Amino acid sequence: MDRNKINKYLFFFDSRATFAYSNNIIRIFKKKKIKFQTFISGNYLETEMKVDKSLFKKNNIKINSSVRFKSPSKGIDYWPISFGKAMMGYAAKLKKIKPEIVIITGDRIETLAFCITCAYMNIPIAHVQAGDKSGHIDDLSRAAIAKFSNLHFAPSIKACQRLLQWGEEKRRVFFTGAPQLDDIKLNKKIKKSNYYIVIFHPVLNEQNKIDKQLNDLLRAINKSKLNVVWIYPNNDVGYKKILKKIKKNKTKNIKIVSNYERTDFIHLLSKSQGMIGNSSAGIIEASMFKLPVINIGSRQNGRPQSINIVNCKSDYNKILKKINFIRKNKKFINSLKKTKNPYFLKNSSVMITKILANLKLTDSLLKKY
Repeated sequence: MDRNKINKYLFFFDSRATFAYSNNIIRIFKKKKIKFQTFISGNYLETEMKVDKSLFKKNNIKINSSVRFKSPSKGIDYWPISFGKAMMGYAAKLKKIKPEIVIITGDRIETLAFCITCAYMNIPIAHVQAGDKSGHIDDLSRAAIAKFSNLHFAPSIKACQRLLQWGEEKRRVFFTGAPQLDDIKLNKKIKKSNYYIVIFHPVLNEQNKIDKQLNDLLRAINKSKLNVVWIYPNNDVGYKKILKKIKKNKTKNIKIVSNYERTDFIHLLSKSQGMIGNSSAGIIEASMFKLPVINIGSRQNGRPQSINIVNCKSDYNKILKKINFIRKNKKFINSLKKTKNPYFLKNSSVMITKILANLKLTDSLLKKY
């Protein structure tokens, strides 16, 4: 028996997106009978966000550990307090679990807190969706996570280049594409429905603009008489303002939904006319279906984009103009069939699993400094 072979893998989940990132990898883990545990935090334990933990049960994934990262209701000043309390909880659970490596995804504050805890407990970290970019404080989290991580699974060529520019060793960086795209099955015969999907997240340094941003977006949607399915934002600072504003809207053309399971969301997306807002799903998943996307504001700045993305400032007249553009501009509509997703690489989850399964606990893996 190889004493250096890794036998105790731990997957960390903190949001609806992280389930999508990890589920396809876990599916292969189970096929290959590789033992693992799961650890949940963040949105999964916040009742208001209604992110359904039954996803795990439906996919036959056992939840082994959990620690609440409380979203501060009293404002931005309470985030560091939540951060510190969560780290204490993470450390206590990790001491009992004793994982040999943890697999984390994305760039949220919960992920950063978990990552720092692992690093100071000398637990190696494999980071999925590493080196990606967006115009939000999550960018800083992702850069910090890179410094603490031992392996980087980059979703795009640009992400690989960015990690190397940050000083990460080439042997630790792998271009794997985005594993959440592996389970998307394309059906050219699917019947389209008459609705758009809207997801609009808050941006930390734009708290004083949220009311205007929401008013402009709602006005443009109602003026253009679009039918939309509006999905709750992430629980970032400012999300309660967004929930309050959209719940007050009483127009019949807007249906508000707290959350969709991954498979239901992908089905909803495939049948839609496109997306509007500032969600990464508009950049990454929507491109798989060659859908038009109006990407509003700065939150997704820096991510690789395909030709289906129409960037727009958060302004009523500009949003209304872009809505008319994606619906009526024949040249743009005809160009959509040429959409190529910069995040897609076939069998991403297989590549990541193969690397993780062949890992050994050596000084070469552990030592970064």
